[in-house]
Amino acid sequence: MERVWTVVGVIVRWVAVITVAFLGGWITGRIVGVSPIDVLITGVSNVDMRLLTPGDRRQQFAVFWDVWDLVEGNFYQPQAIDRQKMVYGAIRGMLATLNDPYTFFQEPQEAQQNRESMEGRFEGIGAYLRVENGQIIIDRPIPNSPAEQAGIQAGDIILAVDDQPLAELIAGLSDQEASARAVSLIRGPAGTIVRLTIRRPAEDRVFTVAITRAAIPLITVNSTLLPDRIAYIQITEFKATTTELLDQAIAELLPQQPRAIVLDLRNNSGGFLTTAQEVLGRFYDGVALYEEERSGVNKELRTITAPPNRRLYGIPMVVLVNGGSAS
Repeated sequence: MERVWTVVGVIVRWVAVITVAFLGGWITGRIVGVSPIDVLITGVSNVDMRLLTPGDRRQQFAVFWDVWDLVEGNFYQPQAIDRQKMVYGAIRGMLATLNDPYTFFQEPQEAQQNRESMEGRFEGIGAYLRVENGQIIIDRPIPNSPAEQAGIQAGDIILAVDDQPLAELIAGLSDQEASARAVSLIRGPAGTIVRLTIRRPAEDRVFTVAITRAAIPLITVNSTLLPDRIAYIQITEFKATTTELLDQAIAELLPQQPRAIVLDLRNNSGGFLTTAQEVLGRFYDGVALYEEERSGVNKELRTITAPPNRRLYGIPMVVLVNGGSAS
């Protein structure tokens, strides 16, 4: 059975006519349908919505509700209408017009998982993901995590989660949205099992692995004292717990009187601004970064001064970054 739903738009100056034709299927050997429905749409003024009266704001959205009503009343498969997905899709479409990869929408479950991760706790398999060319790739497994114990390796491509093809689930999403969608599918309560279908390019093979989820402690700071008293400090993200972990590392390093520091920020994906200010405040006192406001004014953001016994001031330092560093 073939069904067609077409939308034709014709724009003439500030007036557009949208023709929506909902055609039925094959019934007793002939096509049965309805006549196209024409809706007159006036142009939407490009003004700050916050300056409009409630009545004017409603008028600006009249076209949205006109099309919504057409779908509700005429779409040939009413059981396929998912109103929540329609709203979320409209929001994503609105943000996509900004052409800014850092402005995106997360559904409630994805946003909650992101908050938990930023607080330094979550339940899942324990692996960092990245998106390349529309594919979800393992950036690296967390040491001693279920993912590492199951043999997951950096560079593995996730084809499916619980037999759901990821390519279909993330089609049309931005990289950030695609990553969040994949994370929401892979994460879950500790003790539950998730099945990942993996393609490993290095070995040219596809396989499926079952991984039991667990509570993952996010250790964002690693440190050691290298030969010649060179302190090595790695910070993977600026999460809520990072400053406390860094202070613990400094407390262990200071008594050993390091004469130089290697600060490793490779693949640091960013995090909380205040945490970054606190971390930088352990190494120096001054301007941490400049923030450009929408007015064009540059604003200085200073480091947050560390307690005297948590400072590494005046020690020569090398900072390591790469393409995976946030900024």
